[in-house]
Amino acid sequence: MSNTSTSRSFRSIFFALAVGAGALSGCASDPRDGALGNATFAYRSSRGCADLFDDGCPVSGALLVGVNESLQVKVAASDDRGSNLRLVSASPAVVRVTSSGPPSADRSPHTYSFRLNAVAVETARLELRRVDGTALDHVTVRAEEAASLDIINEDRTQGSLSPDARQFTVRMGRNGSITGFARDARGQRLHGNDAVVWEVEGREVAELSFGFTTGARVADDHVFVMPRAPGVTRATVRAGAVRREVEITVVP
Repeated sequence: MSNTSTSRSFRSIFFALAVGAGALSGCASDPRDGALGNATFAYRSSRGCADLFDDGCPVSGALLVGVNESLQVKVAASDDRGSNLRLVSASPAVVRVTSSGPPSADRSPHTYSFRLNAVAVETARLELRRVDGTALDHVTVRAEEAASLDIINEDRTQGSLSPDARQFTVRMGRNGSITGFARDARGQRLHGNDAVVWEVEGREVAELSFGFTTGARVADDHVFVMPRAPGVTRATVRAGAVRREVEITVVP
């Protein structure tokens, strides 16, 4: 075989591989795609899902029973000319849709925000419906009870958490950042949001804060520990029937 023929053969093989790779990448699906591929669905409230610059968390992750979670749905404007899609739960005894509204903008894609409440352990089908009742897309979501709780120090420059997560130390003038992640019986992390509750004994040594809430009790998986005076106090984090205690020490 001549060098010219060999060169042509290699170019042909390279071109075929490139086309194949392009085809495969074109077929790659977004993990947030609905079952019919007409919309994307993502949780947006729990820790790790709420960053404005990220796409949210796929609904393949389970909800913690009791949680109120935001579900962001995006759909092409051409599929939603009336800006009036509804989200309906086929199993409201498992997961309820508690609030909805029009999309946030007229540009494509239309972005909806729905509020969900996980009521009981099981799976539920959520349907995105047109005004005539037909389904544009749908997803299946799951709710689970907590079997365990992880406690994570979100910012080691602001506080120190012991390896067994039983002691947390923070200095005056700094705000510790701590999160309680619920896990199911299989060890999978659950979307907890406000179904995870933090409480601290009194407010003399430290208080808790997140968003617009500051005090001895915060319903959120993530809280800031705000020192008030040097000393020792105790915090409790709960997720359903599971609870853990953390001794909080404030140092000068």
